[in-house]
Amino acid sequence: MDLQLADKRALVTGSTSGIGAEIARMLALEGVKVVVHGRDRVRAQSVAADIEAKGGQATLALGDLMTADGVEAVIKATEHAFGNLDILVNNARMVRNAAGGVDRELPPKRPARGAAGAGFRPRDASAQMGSCYPDLVT
Repeated sequence: MDLQLADKRALVTGSTSGIGAEIARMLALEGVKVVVHGRDRVRAQSVAADIEAKGGQATLALGDLMTADGVEAVIKATEHAFGNLDILVNNARMVRNAAGGVDRELPPKRPARGAAGAGFRPRDASAQMGSCYPDLVT
């Protein structure tokens, strides 16, 4: 299938396992340069290695999107690797309960996609994610 995404740049949040990992793999098969995001380095490296073994291009962005430091780390890693983004996939979100623990993962509210051309900055993607997820630190 050719979705005409070759050479686009994508950040897929929560892409170290499950649906997120498969989204990252499928985008890479379409020629997209993928930022694999998660909190676990070993799992992120495994997904990125799988993408690269099949001829794709992937980099890691590690960070907990529920913290300001985590958001900043993901933004910096994405900017360093690819500059701007063309595609943002808000794959998963964690909901914290009143005690600060994680209750469950919820499906994304909506994906964001950059306009054709130069793309959009990872910091703009952070703002987009914040509009989708008000409890997310952006």
